[in-house]
Amino acid sequence: MITPILTINLFTMSFKTLLFACLLASSLALPYVDQMLLSNSMIVGREDQLDLVNWECVVCDSSNRPLHAHYIEEKAKDIKAILSVYPTFVVLAFRYTNTLQNVWQDILYANQVVDISVCDNCKVQKAYKNMWLTIVDDVMNDLKEIKKQTGLTQIYITGISLGGGLSVISYIDIKNSGIFSKVNVITFGAPRVGNKNYAAHFDSHTNGKSLRYIVKGDPIVVLPECLITALICNYKHTGIPITCTEESQQCVMNTGEPEGIFEKMMWRRHADPSQKNLGSLVDHITGYKKIYNHTLVEA
Repeated sequence: MITPILTINLFTMSFKTLLFACLLASSLALPYVDQMLLSNSMIVGREDQLDLVNWECVVCDSSNRPLHAHYIEEKAKDIKAILSVYPTFVVLAFRYTNTLQNVWQDILYANQVVDISVCDNCKVQKAYKNMWLTIVDDVMNDLKEIKKQTGLTQIYITGISLGGGLSVISYIDIKNSGIFSKVNVITFGAPRVGNKNYAAHFDSHTNGKSLRYIVKGDPIVVLPECLITALICNYKHTGIPITCTEESQQCVMNTGEPEGIFEKMMWRRHADPSQKNLGSLVDHITGYKKIYNHTLVEA
């Protein structure tokens, strides 16, 4: 059952207010929806409930404040998500790596599991899959209630890092549930979570239109790397890459990281001397707030 933390009647927001928010976002940088997703991906990591009530995070303000928002959390597997309602769509954002247990779940990347519920020979990161399974029923029940109360037909699934990985894994179940007719995935700094069969299945269902933002030089987006067991533990990215650079203040579509192991290592460490690269896992987390006002362009 939905427990409202931040609630505004869906029909009380004036058209002028909504129009102002959209115009404000469009005058800045990333598309309006992408800015909403990034703000949700940031606030889901805040521990203080008052931050959600007041909608306070590093990029949160009145322009991206939802009509309703509440957390869903399962402490045993240490997974947390936020469900937010906007006038024309719903957002499901998963929390990034935030605890020591999350770090351990990331480290277990080499442990894959066959996911026959998706397709034959589809493999995904086992720890991430188990995290999703512990929260799936709560998410589905709340999505059904939101659909019942609002009649909305579109949902965006998102997250930073670990949260982005969970977005990709959860997509198939949410799509197959039929609750929403339009299910989209846009991630930020997400690692690979499935093998080539899973990636092909995912891309076929999204028509290859899911988006993944990466910051140039980010060490996480080229993971997992299974050097010795490459034939067994193989991972492939999904969707369309969008590479962001701090110096240019731009995010360029269709410019992703290379697939070869040596090429990936060189790209990560020496991407482009003229452009500032992320240099640590801390930068991996803090770097994505900086792209909120970048300009999205096509290559």
